[in-house]
Amino acid sequence: MAFGNTPSTNSYKSSKSRRWDPEDVLGLTVDITRCRTCIGYAVSRGRRCRNPIAYTKSSDAWRIVNKLAYEDPHKVAELPELREVADILLCWRHDDQSSGIVRNWVFELNNCTTGSEERAPPNTSGRDSKTDIPDNWGKKTEEHPMKRLVDQMKQMEETLARLQEEICRRAGINENQGKAREESNREYLERIIREHDREKAYREQVRLNKEKREREQREREKREREQREREKREREKRERERREREARERAQKEIAEWGTVWKRYSDSWNSGAEASAQTMFWPVKSGLQSDVSDANIKTFFAKAPPDELIDTGEKRLKLMNAENKRWHTDKIMQRFGPDVVSGATKRSLDNVARVVIKLRQEARAQKGR
Repeated sequence: MAFGNTPSTNSYKSSKSRRWDPEDVLGLTVDITRCRTCIGYAVSRGRRCRNPIAYTKSSDAWRIVNKLAYEDPHKVAELPELREVADILLCWRHDDQSSGIVRNWVFELNNCTTGSEERAPPNTSGRDSKTDIPDNWGKKTEEHPMKRLVDQMKQMEETLARLQEEICRRAGINENQGKAREESNREYLERIIREHDREKAYREQVRLNKEKREREQREREKREREQREREKREREKRERERREREARERAQKEIAEWGTVWKRYSDSWNSGAEASAQTMFWPVKSGLQSDVSDANIKTFFAKAPPDELIDTGEKRLKLMNAENKRWHTDKIMQRFGPDVVSGATKRSLDNVARVVIKLRQEARAQKGR
C-alpha cells in the first residue's frame, strides 16, 4: 500500500532531488504496509519496542520525513519537525524518550554528507521514487539498541576521521587539534551511553523499590489479619468460659435452692406440730397451694429429692411409694381432718394424688428395665 500522491506534493518533489536518506541518517525503516511499530527502546525487554503505531500516524510521519529529505540536513537539524516525527512514532509507554531520540538525529544530521550517494534509489516498482514510501520503511528488527548504538558510533568515528582529514588538508589544521576534536566527539557519545545506563539503573531501582513496598504491605496485612484472628479467638474463648461458669453457678444455685425446698417439705411433714390445709407445704417449689399443677408437681419430684434418694431405680420407686401413701386421701384426712377433702383443697389434693400415682408407675417401669 502506498500513499496517494497529491498535485502539490508531486510538484514540490519534482523540482528537487533528495539530499539525504532518512533510512541511513535517522535509522527509520518503517514499512507501513506490513509493520508499524514504536521506535522507542523497551528497557524491561532489552530490545526495541513492538507496540504498533497507527497507519494514519505513521503515514503523517513519513510525509514529514520525506519532505525534509529534500532539504539541507544541517538546516533540518534545527527544525521542530524532528520532534514532531519522534512524538508520532513513539507509543505512550516511551514518549519520554523523544528528547534523546531527537538528540541522536540532530547529531546524525549535523554529521551527514550530501552527494550523489544520497540520491533516491532507482525506481524498481513502477512508482514515483520521490512520492512513494520505500519498501523497507518500518521493517521489524530484533537488533539490540546498544549494538546498534555501537555500530553508529563506529560509523560516526569513521565519518569524523574523514572530515578531520579533509579539514586538515584544506585548512592546514594541526593534527593534534583534530585528535582533540575527535576525543571530544567520543566523550559526547560515551556520555550518551552513560546517561542511558543511569536511566536503566534508575528504572530498575524504582521497580525493586516498588516490589519491596508491595511485599512489606502484604506482610503487614498478613500480620494484622493474624492478630485480629487471635484476638477474635481470645474473645470467643473468654465468652465461652463466662457462659460455662454462669451455667455452673446457675446449676449449683438451683441445686441449693431445691435442697432447701426439699428440707422444708420434709420438715413440714415430719414435725409433730399441728398443721392445716392452709399451712401445709405442697409438693411445688414455692410450697403454696396456688402453684399446684401437674407440671410443677413433676418438676418438684424430679429436682427436689436429694441424689441419695433417687440415684437408682429401686430407690426412686421406694420414694414414690412413700409419697403415694403420704398423699392418699385417708392419710390426708387423718392428718388434716375430714374438711380438707372438700372445696378448692380437694381439687389440689386430687392433682397431687394423680401425679404421684403416675410417677410411681413410671418408677416401677424404669426399675424393671
